Amino acid sequence: MLIAIDGWRTGVTFSASHFIPSHEGCERLHGHSFAIHVRVEGDKGPAGMVMDFVPLRKALKAMANSFDHKMLIAGRSDSVRREGDTVVYETRGKRFVFPREQTVELDIEFTTAEDIAEYIVHRLVEDLEFPENVRIVTIGVDEGGGQVAWVSRRL
Repeated sequence: MLIAIDGWRTGVTFSASHFIPSHEGCERLHGHSFAIHVRVEGDKGPAGMVMDFVPLRKALKAMANSFDHKMLIAGRSDSVRREGDTVVYETRGKRFVFPREQTVELDIEFTTAEDIAEYIVHRLVEDLEFPENVRIVTIGVDEGGGQVAWVSRRL
């Protein structure tokens, strides 16, 4: 059985900036309105549901809020340095300096939708207690109207 939350329809959204240095078209600083979608697969539990939607939506909304109106930084990138109250990103002959409080550093290599989805599914599984009947959690990160990267994690 499958349950799902559509980020656009339930307000699990955020707006953020990023760039992908290794991609010709996306190496420029730009932003998106993102939505986080989730699918949870498993059997119906004792209460007759796979999982309660409320804690799932709250956890995703809190994560989206922490990204909202921030610069997304790929924390595993060799191009990133922390200098006091700033984050410096040097790549391909360009130097970007961001105030640290306006960034969110993710434990990922690139700020692609794919890596962001992997980060979110990892954090969600770590932070939220899933019922024993849940087998698979899938996260979709939508970069605005139909461009979605999906990542699944088996529990």
